[in-house]
Amino acid sequence: MKNVELKSAVLALSIMLAAAACGREQAEPAATPGPEPSASAPATAADEAPAGAATVSEQHRGMVRAGAAFYVAPEFCGMDYTDAERTRMREEQKQATVAMGQISASEFDAAFDAGIGEARQAFANASAAELKQTCDTLKAMRAATPQG
Repeated sequence: MKNVELKSAVLALSIMLAAAACGREQAEPAATPGPEPSASAPATAADEAPAGAATVSEQHRGMVRAGAAFYVAPEFCGMDYTDAERTRMREEQKQATVAMGQISASEFDAAFDAGIGEARQAFANASAAELKQTCDTLKAMRAATPQG
């Protein structure tokens, strides 16, 4: 079950990256708001915010950013995900997240793209021990999950 693998790996990765970030003595940059919706472009059903959801909660943005961290992990961990597999995982996460009704497709894309940059920076700034622990955990989870 690839969805179980993805969810477990995302959770493990986000916990490890958060713990590593909390253990450092560096200031986090202030969150930047997403791009303003264009008044000239008509919204599609996938881009419209769900009824009753005026803003996307930070919790949902965090979940999307955690998925972006897993998307980036193969670059730093030597994992053998193809670009097509990574794209499929992103689209599956997007569909599932939008289906929950708390975030629109365009909000997902903005949070995911921002999360990719944050994850690359976190991986690049991780100590060798942090990187090894994170990568070893993700590789073990993948090996323990039936493929196919």
